[in-house]
This record gives sequence, structure tokens and C-alpha cells, in this order.
Amino acid sequence: MSDRKRRHSAPMVIGHRGVPSLAPENTLAGIEQAVDLRLDCVELDVRTTKDGKLVVLHDATVDRTTNGMGPVANYTYEELQTLDAGSWYAARFSDQRIPLLDSALECMAGRTFAYIDVKDARIALVYDALNRYGMLSNSVVYAGFGQLLTARIQFNADNLLPEVGTSYARLAWMRRVLKPKAVAVSKGGLTQGFVDLCHSGGVMVFVDALGDLGKPASLQAMLDMGADGIQTARPELLVEIIGRQKEKASGEERRDAD
Repeated sequence: MSDRKRRHSAPMVIGHRGVPSLAPENTLAGIEQAVDLRLDCVELDVRTTKDGKLVVLHDATVDRTTNGMGPVANYTYEELQTLDAGSWYAARFSDQRIPLLDSALECMAGRTFAYIDVKDARIALVYDALNRYGMLSNSVVYAGFGQLLTARIQFNADNLLPEVGTSYARLAWMRRVLKPKAVAVSKGGLTQGFVDLCHSGGVMVFVDALGDLGKPASLQAMLDMGADGIQTARPELLVEIIGRQKEKASGEERRDAD
């Protein structure tokens, strides 16, 4: 990401699959909500259709988030467009469809960063899509270790986001092999020492704050530890918490000046 020298200031607010508290996940409506909230980054999941198109969908099947059934890999893109990807969430989203990755990136380009979770897709095709929309410098790619090894051929180290959990050994290994500028970690078991070690090596820390970890107390704990990016299904809540912190800090600065 081009805006990566943010360490020790406000972290990147990353909307998990858009803003699932306000719009159906992995849809263009969700991306628009993220842009309206001025989120720093949107996380999207990418899979491949029967005819080789890259689409934005988390699950291996379409069952949970559309009115269809079966694996997404059994559908052509044209067939997917007959499915309603929004009514399961609310009737007003009945016009939403499973978007192409290209459509999602076109919607995001110049407006927010992309966090691409590669579920089932060729890394080279993800690279091509990001390149088409000028988002190589404004994106990270999260994938399995084997895929990230392949990604090194085209992507810069800035783009690679390996998962290290909270393992010191895995962190050391990933730094040696992939030389990433950021790592994805789990909040469970995260310590200040782990965050400090990453920062001392010039590595940013992106934390997943999903489920119960998206509660205010957990989000505040991540902020206090100096997380550089926080992925949450309640990004509007995190924006509010950071806003309050900024207001408090500004008030203290004004008092000190007086």
C-alpha cells in the first residue's frame, strides 16, 4: 500500500467484506457503504467461476448469500447474474448480484484500498485485475503460503499479507522467506511484545477483529497495542472510537497550549 507509513498514528480501518452491518457482504452496495464511511480499506474474497471469471464471494457455494444453490465453481458468470445476492439481507438490496472482481475494483479505485482474500483464484489473474484499475500500490493480497510464494514473481513485497497468527516462529519464517511489509495476526493471544517485535523489524500488524473481537473493548485493546490495521465487521463502530480518541487528544493539546 502506498499509505503504509502510518505506524503509531490512527490505524487503517478495514471493512470486512464491505460493511456487513449496513449492507450485504461482498456486494457493490457494501463497497459504496464503505466509501460513504470513508473507510481506509475494504476486504473482499475472490473465487473463480466455471468459465474462469474472478468474482467476489466468501463461501465456496452460493447457498448462504443468494437464492441459488451449489458451488460457485459450477456456475458461469452469466448464470451467477440470475441470482439475487441481496434479499437474504434486506428486500431493498434485491438488485444486488455477485460482482466481478473487476467491477468491485472499478468501484474502489481512487476511493479506498483493497484487501484481497484469495479463496480460489489464480494469483496472476488477481494481479492483472489490480493492475487494470491502478490499484497495485493501494492493495494487499492475503492468501495461502504457496500462493504468496507464486505471487512474489509479480507482486512487490508491499502487496503480500501472510497470516502468522501470533507465532513468533512463523513470524520469523515469513519475514525470512517473503519479506513482507505487513502481516495478518489473530487478536486471540496477541500481546504488546508481539506487536513491538513486528514494528521493530519494520513490519506492520493487521489484526482481525471478527465475532466477539469486534466489541468496543476488544477494538480499544487493539488500538492501545498499536495495531496498524484492524479488520472488522463493524467498521462504523471503530471509526467512532477513533474519532472520539482524536477529539480527546485535540482537547488535551488545546488545554496544554493554554
